[in-house]
Amino acid sequence: MSEPADTDVFRAWWRAQTGGTYPVEPIAKSVEAQDTRSGVRDRTTKIVVDHLGVEAEKVTDKASFIEDLGADSLSQVELVMSFEEEFGIEIPDDDLLSIQTVGDAVKYLEKRVG
Repeated sequence: MSEPADTDVFRAWWRAQTGGTYPVEPIAKSVEAQDTRSGVRDRTTKIVVDHLGVEAEKVTDKASFIEDLGADSLSQVELVMSFEEEFGIEIPDDDLLSIQTVGDAVKYLEKRVG
């Protein structure tokens, strides 16, 4: 998540293709009561496994999206968009640099959803 400019370009492209913003529903509101740490972690792990094609056992707190899980800049943007959609939030570009590992993502999402 080291290139916010790439994120801006991708988001602009997405909006041009879909005619608006991301298809983000406020899913978080309907599940706030059940959003425990394990709930956020499980949902985050599923997104990472689905998008990066890695085994769930490799998705640990210390796993770096780039170095350990093989993400590139495009797959990082796709992960962020999936997190936004799943949790009903928008992640500002300024926050992307702080999300380098799975643990970073889980902590960030817990704060935003909780």
